Amino acid sequence: MILQKPYLAKVVKVCDGDSFHVRREEEVIRVRLAWIDAPEDGQPGCCEAREALIGFLGWGEVAIQVIASDCYGRQIARVLNEAGENISELMLRSGWAVYYAPQFRDERYAAIAREAQERRIGIWAQKNIQWPCNFRRAKKRRR
Repeated sequence: MILQKPYLAKVVKVCDGDSFHVRREEEVIRVRLAWIDAPEDGQPGCCEAREALIGFLGWGEVAIQVIASDCYGRQIARVLNEAGENISELMLRSGWAVYYAPQFRDERYAAIAREAQERRIGIWAQKNIQWPCNFRRAKKRRR
């Protein structure tokens, strides 16, 4: 996995629990957090995950280290807030996201997610949780 040199940008919009927009100079960039997947719109825990992400990001500058791009043109990235905290780790630790790494597996993130699941916090407090990727697939099939 090749990581680009991090850049600083200001958070301008939080879309959901795993994606947001930043402004760098005059450009608005769409970012998706690496190693996580958060509940989708219409799925239990979606609003709470978005609020958690807002709290962890803040509305200041974040450091973004791009890993790849996705099919929607978003930068998949490792993101640190102004306090230097890894946002993907915070989302997993709080239980508002699941471990999701179709391209870049990382056992450290998987272990953090297992701890939250064992503690039954965030989305793990629900019975019969549906993984966000499965929710998206089911939604596509219904169309």
